[in-house]
Amino acid sequence: MAKNLDATFPGGDLTADDFDDARGPQEANPPAPTPGVENTLAPPPVARWSPRKVFIQDSDRHLYIDIETVPDWERLARHGIVRQTDRDDPVTWEEVLSTIKDGTVADFMNLLPRFGNPSPEALSALIEAEKERKHPRSTILSALTSYASNRNAAFNTQSKEYSVTPEYCRIVALGYAIGNGPIETLLCKTYDEERNVLGTFWQLVSDYAPIVGYNHIAFDLPVIFVRSGILRVRPSRKLDMSPFGKSRDVVDLMRARFGNNKAQGLKKLAALYGIPMPPWKTDGGDIDRLFSEQKWDEITQYLESDVALTREVYGFLKGTFCD
Repeated sequence: MAKNLDATFPGGDLTADDFDDARGPQEANPPAPTPGVENTLAPPPVARWSPRKVFIQDSDRHLYIDIETVPDWERLARHGIVRQTDRDDPVTWEEVLSTIKDGTVADFMNLLPRFGNPSPEALSALIEAEKERKHPRSTILSALTSYASNRNAAFNTQSKEYSVTPEYCRIVALGYAIGNGPIETLLCKTYDEERNVLGTFWQLVSDYAPIVGYNHIAFDLPVIFVRSGILRVRPSRKLDMSPFGKSRDVVDLMRARFGNNKAQGLKKLAALYGIPMPPWKTDGGDIDRLFSEQKWDEITQYLESDVALTREVYGFLKGTFCD
């Protein structure tokens, strides 16, 4: 544990002691900065988070897992499925800007639907360009303002749907822990890395059981099975997916607690059980954006916190709702 971090964090009574060093041992006595000289040391890594061991488990054979997924746009495009924002003949930001400066309102309105999913910065620049005209046109200003929310909503809905459909998504990270051991994250930046990570998963389930997760009978494991087939990774064995505590291979905490009734999300349930929450606000809906922006540290941070919470919720439910 990182005992000497000089930091405080929002939310409950979390302190720096709730954080682990993110990437291995650090220098015991790092060099002090030289006055007047820019500090060229690399910034500290993103901190890992782990709740206090509220419900410590004594089993060293349990395998706790979680995965993060995004739409597999590259493969889906080969089957005629494209992003909502890529459907029409696209136009560039420069073309839209030129139309704002020199075109009519009708020219602009004909062009706008083909603009794709521009960044907030790109849209802000276009709005400012219109405002700088001698006589700004309210129709164009209103269209630009509403366009962003409408296009983002369409994109986010499609992204969420495809991210949670095994046949449409790809795995970008697998997080796991064996018993009370450290949480490990395996990133899948390429298809080859995803194939290797799937191979690691099948080796793990050959050696450890049960596999403990939250809603993983309905999501994580089917995704792993489908992706193993697509990427030609041979399973090491057939897992017993029987629900409601009947399987020796799988413990699905959501099904163990709620059965077929309406369930709570993992983080909300953990909070209700008094388990400390991570201080950041990232959720599963952010993963596609983080993947597009190549923010692997933030994906790792989010994934590892979910594995930690899964382990703690299992400790709470063990002996009552599950074995």
